[in-house]
Parts: sequence; structure tokens; C-alpha cells
Amino acid sequence: MFIDSSASNIWIADKINHRIVKWSSPTTSTVVCGSYGSNDNQLSYPDGLFVDTSDSDTPYVADSGNHRVQMWLPGATSGKTVAGITSYYGGGLNQLWFPKTLIVDNDKNMFINDR
Repeated sequence: MFIDSSASNIWIADKINHRIVKWSSPTTSTVVCGSYGSNDNQLSYPDGLFVDTSDSDTPYVADSGNHRVQMWLPGATSGKTVAGITSYYGGGLNQLWFPKTLIVDNDKNMFINDR
């Protein structure tokens, strides 16, 4: 979950439904991205997310089941893998193993917590 207090938005990694949902009010929600799978427009058990509010609300998703982090530019129909290798896990510097949480700092450095 990510809370954007300046815009009163709550972003949720809906793990069971393989999607990211943005709530802008108690009764208004939008599916930002995702459906089940491993293609660039799909997610597999997303676990955590970070939203870069300084960059047009760009979400970064810890796509746990696909062992990657996906970035979704606003209005895009597909995400872009910015860390990990889709469907391949391991302990190499370019690999992730079920990423759980992440954060991106002001200098665009990404910190990822995985197994």
C-alpha cells in the first residue's frame, strides 16, 4: 500500500487479483494496471509498490511472482521491467527472488527488499 497524502490517494497492490488499484475517495477506485500473467502488461502476485509523486504518479510494482519490478508510466498499457528478469529468480546482482517491498529516493535510486 502507498498513501499519497498530498492528493488524498491510496494505492493498493491487490495481490489476489494481480493488479494495482488507486482509490481517490471511499467510493472511487481505478485499476491502474495488471491482470494475471508474465507479459509486460500483466502482474503475478504484486506484493509492494511505491508511487513516485514527483514524476506524474509513476507506480513501481514489486511483481513478486514474476521476480521483477515493473514501472508503469501514466497512461501506458504495459509496464517496463526496471529490475530483475521476468520469471527467472536467483541471487545474482541482476536477479530478484520474490521481491516484497521497494522505495525510490529523490535521486531515482531504488531499494528493493526480496527473499
